[in-house]
Amino acid sequence: MQSINHLGKKRLLILAALLVIFALILCALPLGQLLGYEFCAALALASSFVSVLVGIDAVAEPIQSVANLALRATLRSSALLLLPLLTSLLNAFRVRNCNLSAGLIWFLILPLFSAFFGAVTGVIARTLFRRSVAHAAGLFFVLASLGIAVWRLYAAPAIFIFDPFLGYFPGSLYDEAVAPPNALYWSRLYQVLVAFFAIALVELLRKKTWRPLLVVIASGAPALGLFVERGALGFAVSKAALERRLSGERKTEHFAIHFSPGGEVQKSIELYAGDVEFRHHQLTAAFGHAPTPTIHVYLFESAQQKQALMGAGHTFIAKPWRYEVYLQHEAFPHSVLKHELAHVFAGDFGDALLHLARRGLAINMGVVEGVAVAAEWQTDPLSPHQLVRVLDTAHLRPALAEVMSSRFLSLPATRAYATAGSFCRFLLDTYGSEKLGNLYRRGGGIDDFVPVYGRSFAALEKEWSHFLDSVEVAADEAQLVTEALRRPSVFHQVCAHELALRREEARRALGAGKSEHALQLWQSVCHDDNDDPRNLYELAIALSAAGRAAEARATIERVLHHPKAAITLLADAHALLGDLAFLEDKWSEAEASYRQASSLPVDAALSRLSTVKRIAAAEADPEARRQLRQFLLKRPPREAALEVYDLQKLVERAPKKGLYLYLLARQLVAGGEYVDGAALLSRSLSIGLPDRRFFREAQRLQGIAFFHRQQFESAERAFAAIEADDWTERCRFIGKLSPSVRSR
Repeated sequence: MQSINHLGKKRLLILAALLVIFALILCALPLGQLLGYEFCAALALASSFVSVLVGIDAVAEPIQSVANLALRATLRSSALLLLPLLTSLLNAFRVRNCNLSAGLIWFLILPLFSAFFGAVTGVIARTLFRRSVAHAAGLFFVLASLGIAVWRLYAAPAIFIFDPFLGYFPGSLYDEAVAPPNALYWSRLYQVLVAFFAIALVELLRKKTWRPLLVVIASGAPALGLFVERGALGFAVSKAALERRLSGERKTEHFAIHFSPGGEVQKSIELYAGDVEFRHHQLTAAFGHAPTPTIHVYLFESAQQKQALMGAGHTFIAKPWRYEVYLQHEAFPHSVLKHELAHVFAGDFGDALLHLARRGLAINMGVVEGVAVAAEWQTDPLSPHQLVRVLDTAHLRPALAEVMSSRFLSLPATRAYATAGSFCRFLLDTYGSEKLGNLYRRGGGIDDFVPVYGRSFAALEKEWSHFLDSVEVAADEAQLVTEALRRPSVFHQVCAHELALRREEARRALGAGKSEHALQLWQSVCHDDNDDPRNLYELAIALSAAGRAAEARATIERVLHHPKAAITLLADAHALLGDLAFLEDKWSEAEASYRQASSLPVDAALSRLSTVKRIAAAEADPEARRQLRQFLLKRPPREAALEVYDLQKLVERAPKKGLYLYLLARQLVAGGEYVDGAALLSRSLSIGLPDRRFFREAQRLQGIAFFHRQQFESAERAFAAIEADDWTERCRFIGKLSPSVRSR
C-alpha cells in the first residue's frame, strides 16, 4: 500500500484515461476497430511506456524485494489494461468481431506480456538509479530495444520483429492471414526468462544471498539455450541462420541463388539460373545500368517456409540496400522475379541508407513500386495503362497525388500498383530512365518534378491523362478485370485477418478430402462476411464435395442473383452447375451450363476448360464420356500417372480427335515429358482443335516443350506466332548462352 500511496490515485487515473483515449482512437481506425492483432500490437507499445512509469513509481524506500515490486507493478499495469480491453469489447457492438477468442489470445501475448516487461524495466531502473534518472533510463531501455529490432530489419533478411515491448510485427502489410506464429511463443518465453534473470541478478547484487543466485542460474541457462537456438526457433533469423536452412547455392555471373537441397527448387535451379540472367539483361536495358555487387536470390520451397524464416508469406520481398530478394517457388517462369529485381536495380538511384525513394523519414512507396511495375511491365491480361483506363471508366482510380506518396500502402493494392506503374512507365518512355532515376534519388515528392522534368507534377499528370485517352481496352477485357480492381485494401475489409485464416484452412481441408470441415469453415465465413458472393461460390464447392448437391445448387442460384457477382464469378457458377449435372449424368443440362459459362467474357483458361467440359458432356461414346468426366472433375482425386493412362486410352479410342491429343499433351508437358508432349501437340494442331483459343494454347505449350529441350529457335518461332514477346525474348537470350553455361 505504501507504493500505491506514493504513486497516488490521481496518477493512476491519468494513465488509465490516457490508455482509454488511445483505445478509442484505435477503435476509430481501420483494423483497429476489432480486438485483433493491430489493436493489441498498438496497445502493447503504449502499455510498455505506461508500465515503465508504473514500475518506477511502484518502488518505495526502503527497497525490500525487487521481485515483489515487479509483481506489484505488473499487476497494477495489467489492471490498467482492463479498461482498453473493455473499450474494444464494447466496440464489438458497433463493429462485428469475427473471432473474439483469437483477439483475447492476441491481448494476452502482446499487451499483457509487454506490460510485464515494462513494469520490470521500470522497477529495475528505479532500483539502480535515483528517481530523476530512472525515468530517462527506463524509457531509454524501451526505445533502445525497439531500435535494435528496427536495426535487425535493416541488417538481416527477416522482415518480422520479435521485441519485448512491441511484441510482434509480421512484416508484410499485404499478408491478410496473420496469426501468432510458433516463433512468437518462443520469443515470449525467452523474454520472460531474461526478465526473471534480470530481476534475480539485481536482487543478487543488492543482497548477495543464495536464493537470487539459484534464480539467476535457473533462468539464465535456458535463456542462453534459447538465445543460441534463436535462429532455428525463428525469432531472430540472421543471414547466416537463413543460409544454413537454404544451404544450396547456385552462382551465376551476377547472382547467388540460395535454396533448400533436395527440394522442388533444386529440380528447377538451372531454369532459375538462366532466368535471373535474362531478367538482369532486360533490366539493364530498361534502367541503363546494373548493380555492381552480386545479387542474392533466396528461393523458398513454399510460402509457409518463407513466412517462418523471414516473415513474408504470400508477399514477395526485396531489400535493395542488401541486394537481396526473397521469393517462394512457383511454376516457371516466376511471375514476380523481374519486379523484385527491379527494386534492386532502382535502388542504385535511391538514398544511401535504404536505396529507396526517400526524403527524411518519409519513403515514397508510390514511386518505389511504380518504378518497379514500370520496369517489369506485364501485359497479360492487360497492361497497367489499360488497367488505369478500366479504373477511369469504373470511377475507381485513386488520385495520382495520393498514389505517388507515402499513402500508397493504405490504398487498394491492385489500383495503386496499376496507377503508379502506368504513370512511371509514361515518364520512362517519354523522358527516359535518367530523369526517372533522378526523381527516385530526390525522393519523388510533388515538388521534385519541376527540378527534374522542368514541369510541374500537375502538368505531367495532365500529359499522362491525355496519353491514356488513346489507350484502347476491349469491352470484354474490361469486364474481366473489374472484379479484381474493386477489391478493397486490407485496411477496409471485414475481419480481414480472421477470415483470411479461415479461407486458407478451408481450402487446405478441401484439398485433403476433409469436406465436412471445409464446409463448416465456409459456412462461418459466409456468416461473418455475407456480402461477398465469392464466399457463397466457395461454399457451394464445399457442399458439392460433401455430396449435398441440392444445397450446392441452391447456393449457386444465390450467387447468380447476387448484385455484386462479377462476370468471372458468374462464369464459375455456371461451370459449377455444369459439374453437378455432369456428375449426375444429366448430359444436356451440363452441356447447357458449360455453354453459358464459356460464352461469358472470361479469361482464356476458364473459357477453354468450360468448352472442354461442354464437349465432354456431349460425347456420344459412353466410355469416353466417363473417362473425360473422371479426368475433368477429379472425382475421386487420382495420381497424375493414372490420369495420363486414362487419357492415353482415350486417344487410342479416338486417335483422330485433336482435342484428346491436346489434353494428353498438356499432361505430358506438365510432367516434364517434353518430347512426346511436343509431338502430340503437333498432331493436335494438324488435326484441328475447337477454336483459336486452343490453337494459341497448344502453340504456347509447344514453345515451352521446345524451350525445355533447348530447341530455342523452334521455341522462339512458336512464341513469336502468338506474340508472346517475353518468352520470345527469353528464348533469344538463353539461346545465345554457351552450351556449357546452359547445361551447368
